[in-house]
Amino acid sequence: MNAGKRSLQDRIRERQKSSFVGRTGTVVQFRENYRLPVDDERRRFLFNIHGNAGVGKTYLTRQLRLIATDAGALTSYVDETIEDAISAMVKMATDFSRAGVKLGDFEKRVAEYQQRRHELESDPQAPAGIVAFLTKTAATIGIAAFRDVPFAGSLAAPIDDAAFAERTNQAREYLAQKFRDYKDVRLLLSPSDELTPAFVDGLNRAAAGRAVSLFIDTYERTGLLLDTWLRDLYSGRYGELPDTLICTISGQRPLDPNLWSEYLPVIADVPLEPFSEAEARQYLASKGIADEATTQVILTLSGRLPLWLATLADARLQGNSEIGDPSGDAVERFLRWENNSARREIALTAALPRMLNQDVLAVIAPPDQARALFSWLRSLPFVSQREEFWVYHDVVRAAMLRLRRAEAPLEWRSEQNALEWATTTRRWPTSTR
Repeated sequence: MNAGKRSLQDRIRERQKSSFVGRTGTVVQFRENYRLPVDDERRRFLFNIHGNAGVGKTYLTRQLRLIATDAGALTSYVDETIEDAISAMVKMATDFSRAGVKLGDFEKRVAEYQQRRHELESDPQAPAGIVAFLTKTAATIGIAAFRDVPFAGSLAAPIDDAAFAERTNQAREYLAQKFRDYKDVRLLLSPSDELTPAFVDGLNRAAAGRAVSLFIDTYERTGLLLDTWLRDLYSGRYGELPDTLICTISGQRPLDPNLWSEYLPVIADVPLEPFSEAEARQYLASKGIADEATTQVILTLSGRLPLWLATLADARLQGNSEIGDPSGDAVERFLRWENNSARREIALTAALPRMLNQDVLAVIAPPDQARALFSWLRSLPFVSQREEFWVYHDVVRAAMLRLRRAEAPLEWRSEQNALEWATTTRRWPTSTR
């Protein structure tokens, strides 16, 4: 391609940047960070973006990747489509390869691992359950770290120490009989531990003379698989990392301060809230929506969440005379990882009181389940504590209330009455209603 000729990708990136509105402070901080020397105490090596669903984390993360690319950095983006630390490293190596950078030894070792896995999966003599244990459970994380991983949902089932030790010994004996080279045994028993040093070596070679930026998105899911591995990376367990490496982690919750406390001096904390009214108006203006009545309706229905601003603005521009309420889509986004229908129903119901605790929840939920349900609600990223009560994020609560009132108005009124009665008889603050 001629030096002066621009590709379609160049033009797409330019259009994406020109249409980006808001988050100016974060964009400026991120861009200026690249200009600071690596030994400058103001330089940050980790950016932690966090906020509720729909607030624009993924869009901002992708914009920051464009900025890093423009600054000459080698970049990679990982999201919830990865299955483990190995597939994350493979995705990063693939992104680097597209930019013309190969992680030679790592790629060779991964090919060996994939070949050995194929041999396991096609072995009719393999003991029952051993192949699944090696390829889908302990081996995808590393046997040494297995007990420390906070499994959730369908990621893996818990296993007790005795059963785990017995299964590990069975796997080791089987592999020792099948493969003569003990390096293959180690590779299959703990592939993450065996492959990561080669990945780090390749990362150092790739970083010679340039910055490297890794972007890990949807961390409420990817963190279940990568958090221990990432902290081991930063601890130096797999070798020294290049000092030009900058990692951006985006998720609904901030990084656990108890686990990441030693890295706080190099972390830039980026909490995201809905757009300010000025930012929201600027966004709508960029979409060609200037009518004040339309603007007010969109501002009210969207709660100034970037995702719903975009949805409503696009609907209006497509000629819809009426602007629909996006509450249903918003709630689905807030509860996207919860598959239990009963819990989803409780999340909607519990949005009714302004202030929540276990006793309040027992009024509008099965009393015998209130303790367990309240414990679960407290773990949700949009529920936070204020003094002796817990509260929903305002935008989340507004969307849930509108959906609840629209879907089941009689139940909504019955629950309102129950809360009003409880507030009167139990002397709760009136703000619970």
